[in-house]
Amino acid sequence: MEALRSALTELIKMENAIRDSGEVAPSGCWIDTYRPAGRAITYARKRSDCKMWNGKRTKSLGRVGSEAHRAFELAVKRRNALDEIAARAIALQAMLDKPVWMPEPEPLKLDQSRYVESSAA
Repeated sequence: MEALRSALTELIKMENAIRDSGEVAPSGCWIDTYRPAGRAITYARKRSDCKMWNGKRTKSLGRVGSEAHRAFELAVKRRNALDEIAARAIALQAMLDKPVWMPEPEPLKLDQSRYVESSAA
């Protein structure tokens, strides 16, 4: 049990370190790359399922490899790492709340025959 608690504590420390390291991308957004027709340069942009940036679903990040593009890539990686940490923390907490090696208590078996009228009258 102590190992599970220390693993959960380590996950919390990792989560705090990731949050302190920089921007975390919101859920539901990703990076999209495109090349305009007739151009040799590939561009990157933020994309989202819903309108996030001034009423739009996309926001330019400039050329692929630009500072803004790399920064948002890191933000997406931070978000994905936090999602993974949350899933692992939930699993660890479930193991702490109900350990696999501890069997369920057997249900009580009450003899209620003295409270029930016999039908042999």
